[in-house]
Amino acid sequence: MPLKPGNKLMSVVASPDEKAAIEANAEAASMSVSQFLRTLGLGYEPRGLVQDKADLATLVQIHGDQGRLGGLLKMWLTDRQKFTSTQEVTIHKVLEDIEVTQKKLVEAMDAILAKAKGRGRQ
Repeated sequence: MPLKPGNKLMSVVASPDEKAAIEANAEAASMSVSQFLRTLGLGYEPRGLVQDKADLATLVQIHGDQGRLGGLLKMWLTDRQKFTSTQEVTIHKVLEDIEVTQKKLVEAMDAILAKAKGRGRQ
């Protein structure tokens, strides 16, 4: 990638293992290697997009809910003969639950991104 006018190239000496670790840390922080090293060199602590384990746990829980609801829907679609008309009402409820869960997932991701942007301004 070409340098922007006025910027200077710096070299860093690292072993292959150190290089791999730096690249992995940069990726975990959602940064390029240059941005990661520059951030560290200027005395800032790089932060990944999802820093809070509670945020990640929320996303994992919602994802699990989606999977369970999807499994119920798949079961209904593959063997409709086993279901009675009263069970069809249940399927419609499952579809509504899927929609609600999708909205929860979007809201959770929006909140995490907003929090991450707020941290980036500090």
